[in-house]
Amino acid sequence: MRPAVSRKKAGRYACPTGTTGEQEFEDSQFLVRMFKHEFDPHAPWRRTQNHLDIAVVLTSESWGSGDEKLGGMLLSDFLLTLAERREKPRFVFLLHSAVKLAAGSGQALDSLKKLEALGVRILLSKTSLAHYKLEKEVRVGEVGTMMDIVNWLCKVGKVVTL
Repeated sequence: MRPAVSRKKAGRYACPTGTTGEQEFEDSQFLVRMFKHEFDPHAPWRRTQNHLDIAVVLTSESWGSGDEKLGGMLLSDFLLTLAERREKPRFVFLLHSAVKLAAGSGQALDSLKKLEALGVRILLSKTSLAHYKLEKEVRVGEVGTMMDIVNWLCKVGKVVTL
């Protein structure tokens, strides 16, 4: 390889890997030093996922009124699409019969688990879980009181209720 081409390639490899490059030249020979610099992996600009200042509140195990089977499919598709988006909400709250989504099985549960793994907080109503006798069957999320839910809802900029 020609030295000029090699210098350019070395510089390209240095920057994207989180390192800085230093080059020293002597006539047609050169030396490339790469070293890792210290950085905060949790800094906002380093996050791979964006969390919007939004909370999604689910109050049913289906979306809309009418055909329950269709509503269940729509809600499942909504959660799947939400999990696949680059931008995610900060929270998903499950109230009333929506807590069944966190205790059951299927695509909705898988999507909730994926959202949680990507840093979205999933909060379930303790009262709703008790009403449906699902306290011991929770497979995703955290159980919270109404005080917890209200406190978190008051801290976000937007609330989307389905």
